[in-house]
Amino acid sequence: MTFKTKESRLLLVLGSFFVANAILSE
Repeated sequence: MTFKTKESRLLLVLGSFFVANAILSE
């Protein structure tokens, strides 16, 4: 599997958003 820079960046953004959402929920 080859990851493009844009795809990996999108995954990082989604991941950070999930973490931020979890912190806000707590």
